[in-house]
Amino acid sequence: APRCASDQGRAALQAEKLAHGTLETPWRCILPHFFVNVHTEYLTGDLNMLAAVCHGRKDLRIEPIPDRPLAPDEVRVAVAYGGICGSDLHYYHRGAVGDFTVREPLVLGHEISGAVLEWGSAVTGLARGMKAALDPSRPCLRCAYCRAGRINLCTDMWFLGSAGRFPHSQGGFSQHLVLRQDQGIPVPPDTDLLHLSVAEPLSVALHAVQRAGPLTQRRVMVSGSGPIGLLTARAASLAGAMEVLCTDIEDAPLAVARAHMGATRTANVAREPEALAPFEKEGAQFDVVFECSGSPAGLAAAFRVLRRGGR
Repeated sequence: APRCASDQGRAALQAEKLAHGTLETPWRCILPHFFVNVHTEYLTGDLNMLAAVCHGRKDLRIEPIPDRPLAPDEVRVAVAYGGICGSDLHYYHRGAVGDFTVREPLVLGHEISGAVLEWGSAVTGLARGMKAALDPSRPCLRCAYCRAGRINLCTDMWFLGSAGRFPHSQGGFSQHLVLRQDQGIPVPPDTDLLHLSVAEPLSVALHAVQRAGPLTQRRVMVSGSGPIGLLTARAASLAGAMEVLCTDIEDAPLAVARAHMGATRTANVAREPEALAPFEKEGAQFDVVFECSGSPAGLAAAFRVLRRGGR
């Protein structure tokens, strides 16, 4: 049952695994029984749940936290899986992401999937147990950008698991989560919820590939082979790129890029600093470069290998 995580020794082990990126969510193993157990708790009036809570640098705890009643336009979901983003690791290791500093206990997590538990009085079209991709963004729907249809530029955005505002926007590494109805995107019942937890980072890759324009028979380089880079490589390959070169400073992600993500070649630029030199000749070689490393060196290299008029 979900309550097994309340054991202090087990909770400590789970927190350590979560901090090092080896655990999706502490309760994923009990998913087949999870919906019934959580809903039973609500029927008895218990609004507590377990969550992965960051209290500051190197201070991550699995502990009970209160939930809240639903507003008319909200849905409560049972969280099935959560991917650990780089921002989650920064909050754990540094207690901050950039200048977003943890100033109160913060539930981490925003790459999540789950299933519907219950819904508010104004919500229609849902059924208990319905699987859903969960959008971590909650735009205000009132500002000028939202009214113009550009909700990604909302001036009053709430984003799961972020210390970018105060009080913080609590995240999704919890047993259940309250979202506005439009944040849940129903999916077919045979959808793998583990795979679905990658929907949010995958959307980043798909958006990037879409903005790059047609990739059929194009030569593409992806700088940085973390999760975003790997997903971008796969999306570019499926979009018709004839060549996809992935770079990184570690061999492990490059092996994944070759084996599973459509890379036609890879380069470890830490071990071979001149690996990209051949692609800089004759006015550069690549039609499109996706910079996914966040590294100044990676960005500088992108301009050296990108042909004139490239993207």
